[in-house]
Amino acid sequence: MSIRIVKWFTFSLLLILLASCSEKNDIFPPVSWGTYFYEKSDIPARPISALLIENQQSEWYGSLGKEGLIHFDGYDWTILNATNTGIEFDSVTSIVRDGNGNLWVGWKSGLAMYNGTTWNEIQEFKGWLISGIVTQGIGIVWVSMDGNAAQGGLARYEAGTWTFLNPANSPIPSSHIHCMLISPEQAIWLGTANAGLISYRSGSWNVYGTQETGFKDAAFTCLAMDEDGTVWAGTAKSQLMKVSNGISSILETGATSAPTGIATITGGGLYITTAGSGILGFKDGVWSSYTSENAHFPANGFQFISRHSDGNYLTACQDGHVLYFKTLGNN
Repeated sequence: MSIRIVKWFTFSLLLILLASCSEKNDIFPPVSWGTYFYEKSDIPARPISALLIENQQSEWYGSLGKEGLIHFDGYDWTILNATNTGIEFDSVTSIVRDGNGNLWVGWKSGLAMYNGTTWNEIQEFKGWLISGIVTQGIGIVWVSMDGNAAQGGLARYEAGTWTFLNPANSPIPSSHIHCMLISPEQAIWLGTANAGLISYRSGSWNVYGTQETGFKDAAFTCLAMDEDGTVWAGTAKSQLMKVSNGISSILETGATSAPTGIATITGGGLYITTAGSGILGFKDGVWSSYTSENAHFPANGFQFISRHSDGNYLTACQDGHVLYFKTLGNN
């Protein structure tokens, strides 16, 4: 199935409500789902693997595969790929804008920066799998990688210089980083493939998820931080780790496939996308499950979930659809 994305101010209004979930839960109300469509002959459909929604005049979508990026400027859609940038964006993993206005894009074999005029592929990362990008302050950029002892771990960019942290030259316990976020207190959180959940700040390292009772796997797949500063991390064994005030605990999601993304809900709660079990809702200790059966999704496998600039949510199915939705009664 093809992905389609719509903007009502670009094309005609084509928002289609798919369904309301059949589950009735006063604590976690059902949601209304809609699908974005785009109708433009020169933009072929493609699965989406990453996105950056800055505002209604700037949206970036990264493709799964070699079809590059799509940019929407509020009026027109533009494809960016090897033909017009000189860079082969093969399966985009991260899209971030830094405090200086530069756009950073990571993919499964490289990293590039766009200053608004010129695309520049960062040669130090050529052939490396970029798993995440976060910015700190005005000019600091952190890049996480899933690689080997010499070509993995964490990299920091400041004032034109890259500093690399890996198990060979630093206390970082793993070079296989799957996901990353930065807290308001400037702590870097890293979800690893083999060494648990790590926090790093000012040279101090803390590791979670290796000795907790009931913890099944030290491999993490996705991260999020809520408005209270609590860190939520999904694991490859479908568990959810919660870290609050330095204390960690384990929750069972009940899903049969791993989480792929976590989005927080204003006022408390989470949406969790999965690789094959639909979308989970978690609020006030209560789990809800939304699937193709009760929510009429086109598929149950999802790539990620992200907050839209309007406060609602976007998520991409593995079959190519992009879904847009809001939480009724919670936002």
